[in-house]
Amino acid sequence: MPVVEESLLIRAPQQPLFDLAQDYRLRLKWDPFLRDMRFLDGAREVAALVLAIAGIGGDLLAESLYIGWLPADYDRIAPLARLLTGAWGNTLYTLSGVLLTLDSRWLRGPARACAWLIWAAGLALGGFCLAGDVTGMAASTALLFLLFCPWVAWVGFLDRRRVA
Repeated sequence: MPVVEESLLIRAPQQPLFDLAQDYRLRLKWDPFLRDMRFLDGAREVAALVLAIAGIGGDLLAESLYIGWLPADYDRIAPLARLLTGAWGNTLYTLSGVLLTLDSRWLRGPARACAWLIWAAGLALGGFCLAGDVTGMAASTALLFLLFCPWVAWVGFLDRRRVA
C-alpha cells in the first residue's frame, strides 16, 4: 500500500490545533487525505473495552466499600456492594464478552457455544443480583466460573493454533 505524506508548519497554539485535529467531523472538511472516517466493524472492540473498564469501576467501588465499612456496617453496605459488583460490574463484563464474541468469527463450534453459555450465566448473575436472589447468585456464579476458567485456556489454545 502506498504511503502519502505531506508536512506543513503551522504557527499556532498547540491545544486549539489538537482540538481541531480530533474533531473528525471538521477534519473531513480540511484534511485532503480523508474522504471518510469510521471505526472498523462499528468499533465493537472499543465499546467492549469501555464496558470492561466501567465494570472494573463498579468492582473497585464495591471492594472499597467492603474494605472501608466492614464488618461494622455490613447490613447497610452489602446490598449496595452486591449491586455494584454483581449487577453493574459483572453485567458490563458480560456485555463486553458478548461484543468480543460477535467479532470473533473464527471462534466456532463447541467453543462458541460455550461462550454463549458463559454470557448467559453472566447475565443471569446480574439479574439475580438485582433481584437479591442469593441462591440464583450462587448457582450462576458457580456455573460462570466452572465454564469461564477452562474456556479461557481453551480459546487461548485455539487462537494460538489459528495464528500459527
